[in-house]
Amino acid sequence: MIKKIMSDTWAKAFFTLSIVCLLGSMTKGFMSLVKNAASYTPPSSAQVSKQLTQAGNKAIQQNAQNMNNLANNTYGNGVRSNTSPVQHINNIINKQQSKVDLKPRVVGNGAVNFIQPKNKSFWLVDPEGLDQTADSKSIDEVIFNAKDGDIVKLKPGIYDLDIAFSNSPPKYIKFEGQGEKKDIKINVETGWDFEIKNKKMSFMNLTLSFNEKSIKMINSQVDVKDVTLEGVAKYSGFFRIEANSTLNLTNVHAHGAGRGTVLNIQHGKAIIEKSSFSGFSKVLDVSKRSSFEIRNSKITHSDRGIYIYKTLGKGIIENTEFSDNLNYGVYSSAPRFSLSIKNSKFIRNNIGLKLNGGGQTDVYDSTISQNFDDGIHVYDSKLTVHSAKIQSNQNYGIYKNNRSQIKYGDIKYYNNGRGNTNRIRSNLRYPASF
Repeated sequence: MIKKIMSDTWAKAFFTLSIVCLLGSMTKGFMSLVKNAASYTPPSSAQVSKQLTQAGNKAIQQNAQNMNNLANNTYGNGVRSNTSPVQHINNIINKQQSKVDLKPRVVGNGAVNFIQPKNKSFWLVDPEGLDQTADSKSIDEVIFNAKDGDIVKLKPGIYDLDIAFSNSPPKYIKFEGQGEKKDIKINVETGWDFEIKNKKMSFMNLTLSFNEKSIKMINSQVDVKDVTLEGVAKYSGFFRIEANSTLNLTNVHAHGAGRGTVLNIQHGKAIIEKSSFSGFSKVLDVSKRSSFEIRNSKITHSDRGIYIYKTLGKGIIENTEFSDNLNYGVYSSAPRFSLSIKNSKFIRNNIGLKLNGGGQTDVYDSTISQNFDDGIHVYDSKLTVHSAKIQSNQNYGIYKNNRSQIKYGDIKYYNNGRGNTNRIRSNLRYPASF
C-alpha cells in the first residue's frame, strides 16, 4: 500500500514537472518571435527589383539555352550573324551589342519570343493560326526577329502594329499581303505615333487602318504600293515625313471623313503616282524645306488639296486632277518655293489655284474651269502661264493685285463670269508682264 502511494506521487510530480518545462519552452520561443519581429526590417524596393531581375535573367538564359540546344540539333549554331541565342540574350542583358529593351514585351496574348533560325528570306504570318507553315501569329514578333531585307508575307486577317520599328533589329523590312488587300488589314493602334527611324520599310497589297495615329518617319524611306488607307486621320497626317525622309506612294487610295490630313511633309519629300484622295481637310501639307512630286492622280471632295507654306523647296504636279474641293485645289504662300504644273485640271473648286505670297509658279497645258470663284487668284506672287484653257469660272479667269508679277503665253479664255481677268485685256499674247 505504501509503495503504491509513493509510485502515484512520483508519477504526478514527473507529469507536473514536464508541463512546467513545456510551458517555459513555449514562452521562451514566443518571446524570441516577438523580439525578432520587433527588429525585422523589410527589404527595400531596389533589393526586391534586383532579386526579381536576377531571377528573370536566369529564366531567360535558361530558356535561351534550351532553344540553343534545339537550334543546334536542327539548324546548326546561331540565330543571326553566327551568334547563339544564349550569347544574344547575354549581349542584350549587358547592353553591349543591342538596344532592344528586354522588359516584358507583350504582343496580343503572349510575349515576344525569339523564333527558330531560318535560312529563307521571308516570313509567313497567319493571325488566325490556321496555316501550319506560318512562322508566327504576330506581326510584331516577326519584326523583332527579322533580318535586313526580309519579306513578311501576311495572310488575310487583322494585325495590330504595336511596337516602334525604331526599336526593332532590321534596317529594312517589307510587308506583302497574300490575297485581296481589303482582307489584309494592319491597324496602326499604338498609344503614340508609330515611329520609323533610320530605316527602310515597304507595304504592298494590303490596307493600313488608322485611328488618329500617324506613321512618323525620321531619316527613313517608306514605300507604299497597291494599298488602301482608311480610318480617322489626324491633323498631323496619316504619314508625317520628317528629317530628310522620303515617302513613295504608288496606286494608293484613301477616302476620309472630311477632316485630317493624308501627308504632312516637314523637311522631307513625297512622290505620289497613280493615287487618289478624297474627303480630307488637307491632302498634302507642305512645310519646312520640303518637296513633292505628284503625277497621274486625283485629289477631290476635300477642303484643301495641296497646302504649301513657310517652306523652301520644289513641287511638281503632272497629269493630276483637282476637283470639287471646298476651298481650293492648290494653295501656295511660300515665297521660296517653286511650283510647276503640267497637263493638269482644276475643276469645280472654290478657287482652282491660289497664290498668296508664293514663289514662282509655272503652268503648262492645263485646264482651269468651272470654279466657283476665281480660276487662278494671284496675290503678291509670281506666275507664268505658258499655255492653258481658262473658262467658265464664276468670278475672274485670273485675278491679280498690283504687286503680283504675271507672264503668259497661249491662254484660251472663255465665258468667265466677271471677266477673263480683273486688270488685263484677254487673249493678248506674250507680253513681257502685266
